[in-house]
Amino acid sequence: MIAIVGAGPAGCLLALLLARRGHPVELFERRPDPRVTAVEAGRSINLALAARGKRVLAAAGVLDALTPHLVAMPGRQLHPAGGPESFSPYGQHPGEINHSIARTELTRQLLEHAGREPHIGMHFRQRCIGLDAAGAPLMQDEDSGRQYPVAADRVLAADGAGSALRKALAAAGLVTASNALLDHDYKELTIPPVAGRSALAVREALHIWPRHGFMLIALPNADHSFTATLFMPRAGANSFDSLSAPGAAHAFFAREFPDALALMPDFEPEFAAHRQGILGTVRCTPWNNGERMLLIGD
Repeated sequence: MIAIVGAGPAGCLLALLLARRGHPVELFERRPDPRVTAVEAGRSINLALAARGKRVLAAAGVLDALTPHLVAMPGRQLHPAGGPESFSPYGQHPGEINHSIARTELTRQLLEHAGREPHIGMHFRQRCIGLDAAGAPLMQDEDSGRQYPVAADRVLAADGAGSALRKALAAAGLVTASNALLDHDYKELTIPPVAGRSALAVREALHIWPRHGFMLIALPNADHSFTATLFMPRAGANSFDSLSAPGAAHAFFAREFPDALALMPDFEPEFAAHRQGILGTVRCTPWNNGERMLLIGD
């Protein structure tokens, strides 16, 4: 049996690919099942699928179900400060395009397909808390508090940037790992559709408002909304810390991104409610513990 810890896009996709080869897979996830539970707002940063992403989704049998949720992005629509917008294509040929997909929809579709696979068992609200004395993943049921080891021939750790299994391997001296925070954080916002249409004149593009030391981006969704993300330093003159006072964030957007702000009717409640995300660089060597455990994804 193969155990996969983490049922995000990487873990779900690998479970489907392995199950298609006939391998029994048990998938463990600390969060509730997103197919039946609302996902936390403001933490979804859209993904841009390139050709290799579409190929592997097709190999897993998921691409056809995802296609209605994909929005083509043949290039970037740039919004410079004080200047006219311009479009910059990704490639030199018509087929060289990326596609935007909401992370929540991607994960939901992967789980829907995994749930129909007889070779895949799925277990939600099961938190990995490390390794037991025998080197097996030690899980904790979030509802009962029961702790138990997972007996598996192979373990694939897809439990994210804060991987409990990577930390446990590092603590045991089996890998060398570090996780360095970047100076920049991020916050997600929304540009909703207007009368069922895109509020931005160019819908099929990755929109970028480049500035010195910070930027705003917006990726299109199938419902004609855009998921916008502000990236900026955590501290300093133009930083998240500088936007903490009442009205400061609105004034900052009115100065730096007035065209985007005009399309965000829920800006202030969203900015206050959505959590500030962190960004970091994970380094690890090696990525495996022999043939028993492999670190994948983040």
